[in-house]
Amino acid sequence: MSTDEKLATLRAQFLENAGRLFDFKVDSWCESPIERLLLSHMLVHGWECPDGPPLLRELSAFGIRPNWKVLQSGECTLSCIVQAAVDVEGRSFRVDFAFISEIGDRIAVELDGHDFHERTKEQARHDKSRDRLLATAGWRLLRFTGSEVYADPAACLARVRALHASIWQAQYDVFKRASGAR
Repeated sequence: MSTDEKLATLRAQFLENAGRLFDFKVDSWCESPIERLLLSHMLVHGWECPDGPPLLRELSAFGIRPNWKVLQSGECTLSCIVQAAVDVEGRSFRVDFAFISEIGDRIAVELDGHDFHERTKEQARHDKSRDRLLATAGWRLLRFTGSEVYADPAACLARVRALHASIWQAQYDVFKRASGAR
């Protein structure tokens, strides 16, 4: 077997292993098909698991119980916890995707599939109650329908990045005014 053939065999093995890891993350980290679609898009476009575990103390300060399903994007200063367990005012619930910036901004992303959200008044009441709890605990919330994620997952993630950028800019402007800088 030539060196080129050996390299081709190793490449094929690597791709097979990477595909299994991809499938494991997507299938075991998500509860719904639309969540799997958004996570798949993130993994294909550069979001990856950090080298070490998340900082437990820092995540706990935000009411998040780490589950090790953490992704980071090299192109922005956000980490994402998939299926984050969040505690707010003595209540525990799960957020589909929790984006946390390095300065502590928190953006909860909920994906509303047609089968699970607002089919009944009780479901709508439950979602609105959770939204209010998250807001009073300092979270920003973005909700996307399954149709929006299916049509353009990149646009959904762009909206998360745009919200993060606007939060950062607002904080920078406050700091600049407080320090007297022009």
